[in-house]
Amino acid sequence: MTDTNQLLSSLKTTPSEDFESEFMEFKNYRDSNSFYNSKELCDEISGFANKNGGKIIIGIKDSSEIKNNQYIDQLCGFEIIDLDIAKERINGKLKPKIDLKFDYHKFEGKDYLIISVPNIRHSLVSTSSGKVYIREGKSSVPADLIKYKI
Repeated sequence: MTDTNQLLSSLKTTPSEDFESEFMEFKNYRDSNSFYNSKELCDEISGFANKNGGKIIIGIKDSSEIKNNQYIDQLCGFEIIDLDIAKERINGKLKPKIDLKFDYHKFEGKDYLIISVPNIRHSLVSTSSGKVYIREGKSSVPADLIKYKI
């Protein structure tokens, strides 16, 4: 995973927003409870799944929270959680369940959770509340089902 090392190394000196894209998102949660209870995470997963797929790296603070351009402070890392339980709990908030991949990546003594989201062609992926999102640029937005001819 040298690409991940290069990306995380770049985040030491560059705002995280410069690397977010149609295929990449960064999130930070203070602990596993806030991770599991995040509605926004499932919105992002739905958005990626309904577009081209992508990756979400957990443990990267939003650069708008960084003071004095100390971008190295973006690299928070995330606690180690059981990946099978995480996959099950997150998939329980999506319809249909999808084949998410959860992996940890260690960088400079911190662990980062990487969620790989596949593109789903056979079905729309919604949150358990029935909301459908699509990735547009650096954001996942509610899908306009008429606009996307869905």
